[in-house]
Amino acid sequence: MKTKGIVIGFCVIDIVLIAVCIFLLARQDRTVPVISFSEEPVIYSESMNEDQLLEGVTATDDADGDVSDTLVIEKIAETSDGKVIVTYAALDSSNNVAKVSRILPVEEKQEISVSNTDIPQEESQAETTREEANGENPNQEEDPNVPEADANGENNDENNDGNNDDQANGTPREAQEPPVVQQPEEVAVGANDNPDEGVRENQAPIMQLSTNVLPVAAGSTAVDWNSCIGTLSDDTDSRDQLFSNIVMEGNVDLATPGDYPVVLYTRDSEGTESERNTLLVHVE
Repeated sequence: MKTKGIVIGFCVIDIVLIAVCIFLLARQDRTVPVISFSEEPVIYSESMNEDQLLEGVTATDDADGDVSDTLVIEKIAETSDGKVIVTYAALDSSNNVAKVSRILPVEEKQEISVSNTDIPQEESQAETTREEANGENPNQEEDPNVPEADANGENNDENNDGNNDDQANGTPREAQEPPVVQQPEEVAVGANDNPDEGVRENQAPIMQLSTNVLPVAAGSTAVDWNSCIGTLSDDTDSRDQLFSNIVMEGNVDLATPGDYPVVLYTRDSEGTESERNTLLVHVE
């Protein structure tokens, strides 16, 4: 009889402990904060810092209220069409983490061309001064009628006197023979002069996505990657072979709703990789 009372007492204690645990679990905060964005459009630039990306972004929690001071930029990834995916994260006092991603357009880069007019005038004047100091005058044209000896400052009177004496004595001046111009030799180009000719260069496979956001139902067992691939081709391999060689970099939790950025690319049979494509898997 005494043993039976002890067993009943332990059972009552277990029931009380279970009730207390259920009560504590019911009161525990499991709701993640809500991240909101302003309606003002944002254009991403490489020079933007974290504070600029957080302008107009707020985070609120049903228990803690405003938790915008916990907002951080978790990741920035590029998409295949030249945009970026920015992932935001916020935390409440119960360590509930919220993550939200949004796609931003990228600011176009402007190319700056430099013309000759941008050269400082002082450098041009200094160059002219150096040429004049060396006895060069870039603006002076050479007179083709002046003999070479006269242009160099030499006096050819003695040669002229000798030529005049020959003409006075009736001795004809010897005709000058024209210079002999050597013709360039023709070089025969053989078929083996280019050893690389005829060697085929392996081309990288082409992989393009038809969408940048792939919605997936929460609780699914797999992701249908084929539904987001538009172009998948190669000069030698088939589409099925390229699809079997697709590589996915990233982590997707199909049991938890949220946005998961991943990177998709493929390889051909020779190991050449295609261009990497960024995809946002939206588990809902």
